[in-house]
Amino acid sequence: MNGGELSPDEGGVRNDYLDLLQKIRLQREDLLEDKSRLEELINTSNMLFRKIKTSSELKLDAKMNALWTKLAWTRMEKDIDLEDITSSTFVELFRKSLLDDFYRYAMKCNAGMKFLNCFSLVFSEEAPSRKRSQVQRSRQHLPAAEIPVLITREKDSTEESGILMQIRRLVSERDRIEYFRLVINPESFSKTIENIFYLSLSLRSGFVSMEYDDGILYAISKTSEEGEIGHLAVEMTYDEYLEIIENTGISKPLIKS
Repeated sequence: MNGGELSPDEGGVRNDYLDLLQKIRLQREDLLEDKSRLEELINTSNMLFRKIKTSSELKLDAKMNALWTKLAWTRMEKDIDLEDITSSTFVELFRKSLLDDFYRYAMKCNAGMKFLNCFSLVFSEEAPSRKRSQVQRSRQHLPAAEIPVLITREKDSTEESGILMQIRRLVSERDRIEYFRLVINPESFSKTIENIFYLSLSLRSGFVSMEYDDGILYAISKTSEEGEIGHLAVEMTYDEYLEIIENTGISKPLIKS
């Protein structure tokens, strides 16, 4: 498979995803230098998403998006050192538009970013007034992500459908929920990682959306006009997990499994 070519056979979706994942791993350095090559693979992945029929294919899509996130963050790290930012260098970074460019790049990819180190820095005071139009313009170049057959079956008794519907219900009932409050299970790190995966699928499938408001990331109802982030795949280490629980005081999980 080259560029945007997709396998014509019915069982080719999994193979195409595996092919894309292999390309990202083998061409990592080239993709870091040439953003257009990564965006080409992302466009192909978005087209594949519309053909998904099995949970294993959904998991491959989530893995693909997690790799985009890591690559986008690595591109950012090449330009700045977040552990050594002074007032003068911070101003210089915004003058060079590096942080704003990274935000737009991550949004264009429909990917996420390593938020623990980045979300507090990525937005300038004027960013909220600009970001909606920037995101809308960038998304015009991406294939529309339609909900796959598997997750439109709301009465399906599979674990995937059950948790996806639970996330949709929780967000709908509360209008919006803080991202960490929704995904963190203080009793289980592995369940927290699963919740991140399922929320990622919910976002990708259009069940919910995300918004960044006053320094806090929220999951919100898809019907809200404020939703701007259509996908977020993130990584979380065990140490970060423990730190979040300590800082937020989360004592019980919202998502029941």
